Amino acid sequence: MSEVYGLGFTLRPSGSSIEVRSELGVKRLPASELVLVAGTGRMSSSAARLVARFGGMLALRRGFRVIRFDYLGSRQSKLLRAQLRAYSDYEECLKLARAFVRAASLNKLWILESLKSQGFEVGEEVEGIRELLKAEVSSRDELRIVEAEIAKLYFGGLRKVLDPSYGFEARTRRPPKDCFSAALSYAYTKLYMYTEAAVLSVGLEPRVGFLHVPFRRRSSLALDLAEEFRQPVVDAALLTLFMGRALSPRRDFRRDGEA
Repeated sequence: MSEVYGLGFTLRPSGSSIEVRSELGVKRLPASELVLVAGTGRMSSSAARLVARFGGMLALRRGFRVIRFDYLGSRQSKLLRAQLRAYSDYEECLKLARAFVRAASLNKLWILESLKSQGFEVGEEVEGIRELLKAEVSSRDELRIVEAEIAKLYFGGLRKVLDPSYGFEARTRRPPKDCFSAALSYAYTKLYMYTEAAVLSVGLEPRVGFLHVPFRRRSSLALDLAEEFRQPVVDAALLTLFMGRALSPRRDFRRDGEA
């Protein structure tokens, strides 16, 4: 995969390569690979034809918006077939779902162990998650039950360290009923936008997930991938802000109904 960024870039063919010109200079990228160009600019139709001729893939990204150029027999179609085969294979689908849940659970454990080392009384929650991580599951339904129990313990531990003025008793959604839940929902939405853009950029189908089942136009795979980034990217940052009282319930939050 070759990724470049530029403002005012131009894409044009150059032999068996794509030439990218921008304010950062000139780069030549193999047309047979995945070429991802981020920023704003122009592309010649002959550049797209060259990528198709050499069996490569071309994606343009601006912010969270991704445009992919597809053609008959493209790499994207092969990726989609492989993704659908994995989803249709019960054992493979469960294996991937387990991996997403385990990664997310280990991150929750990391947050709680960090809090425990600082003197917070979350030892019970830490041990509870460790025990649940040993559970053997044979279906996604069983896996979701274990995941829900781990999440309950995790947020129960966070409740002990957050100031009561934020009103956090348990994780609530749609709508969030307290300041911390509202901040989590907002930040998770931004995280999902990043993971969806990443999924689209590499040619995967975001609607075909393994832990989150496909549902209408929901980006289930983006939700799957976001699981293991929630704690290190979102929760750790928000806990720093909330535990340091950097956010004020009155100044930084507005209550509209329950949210």
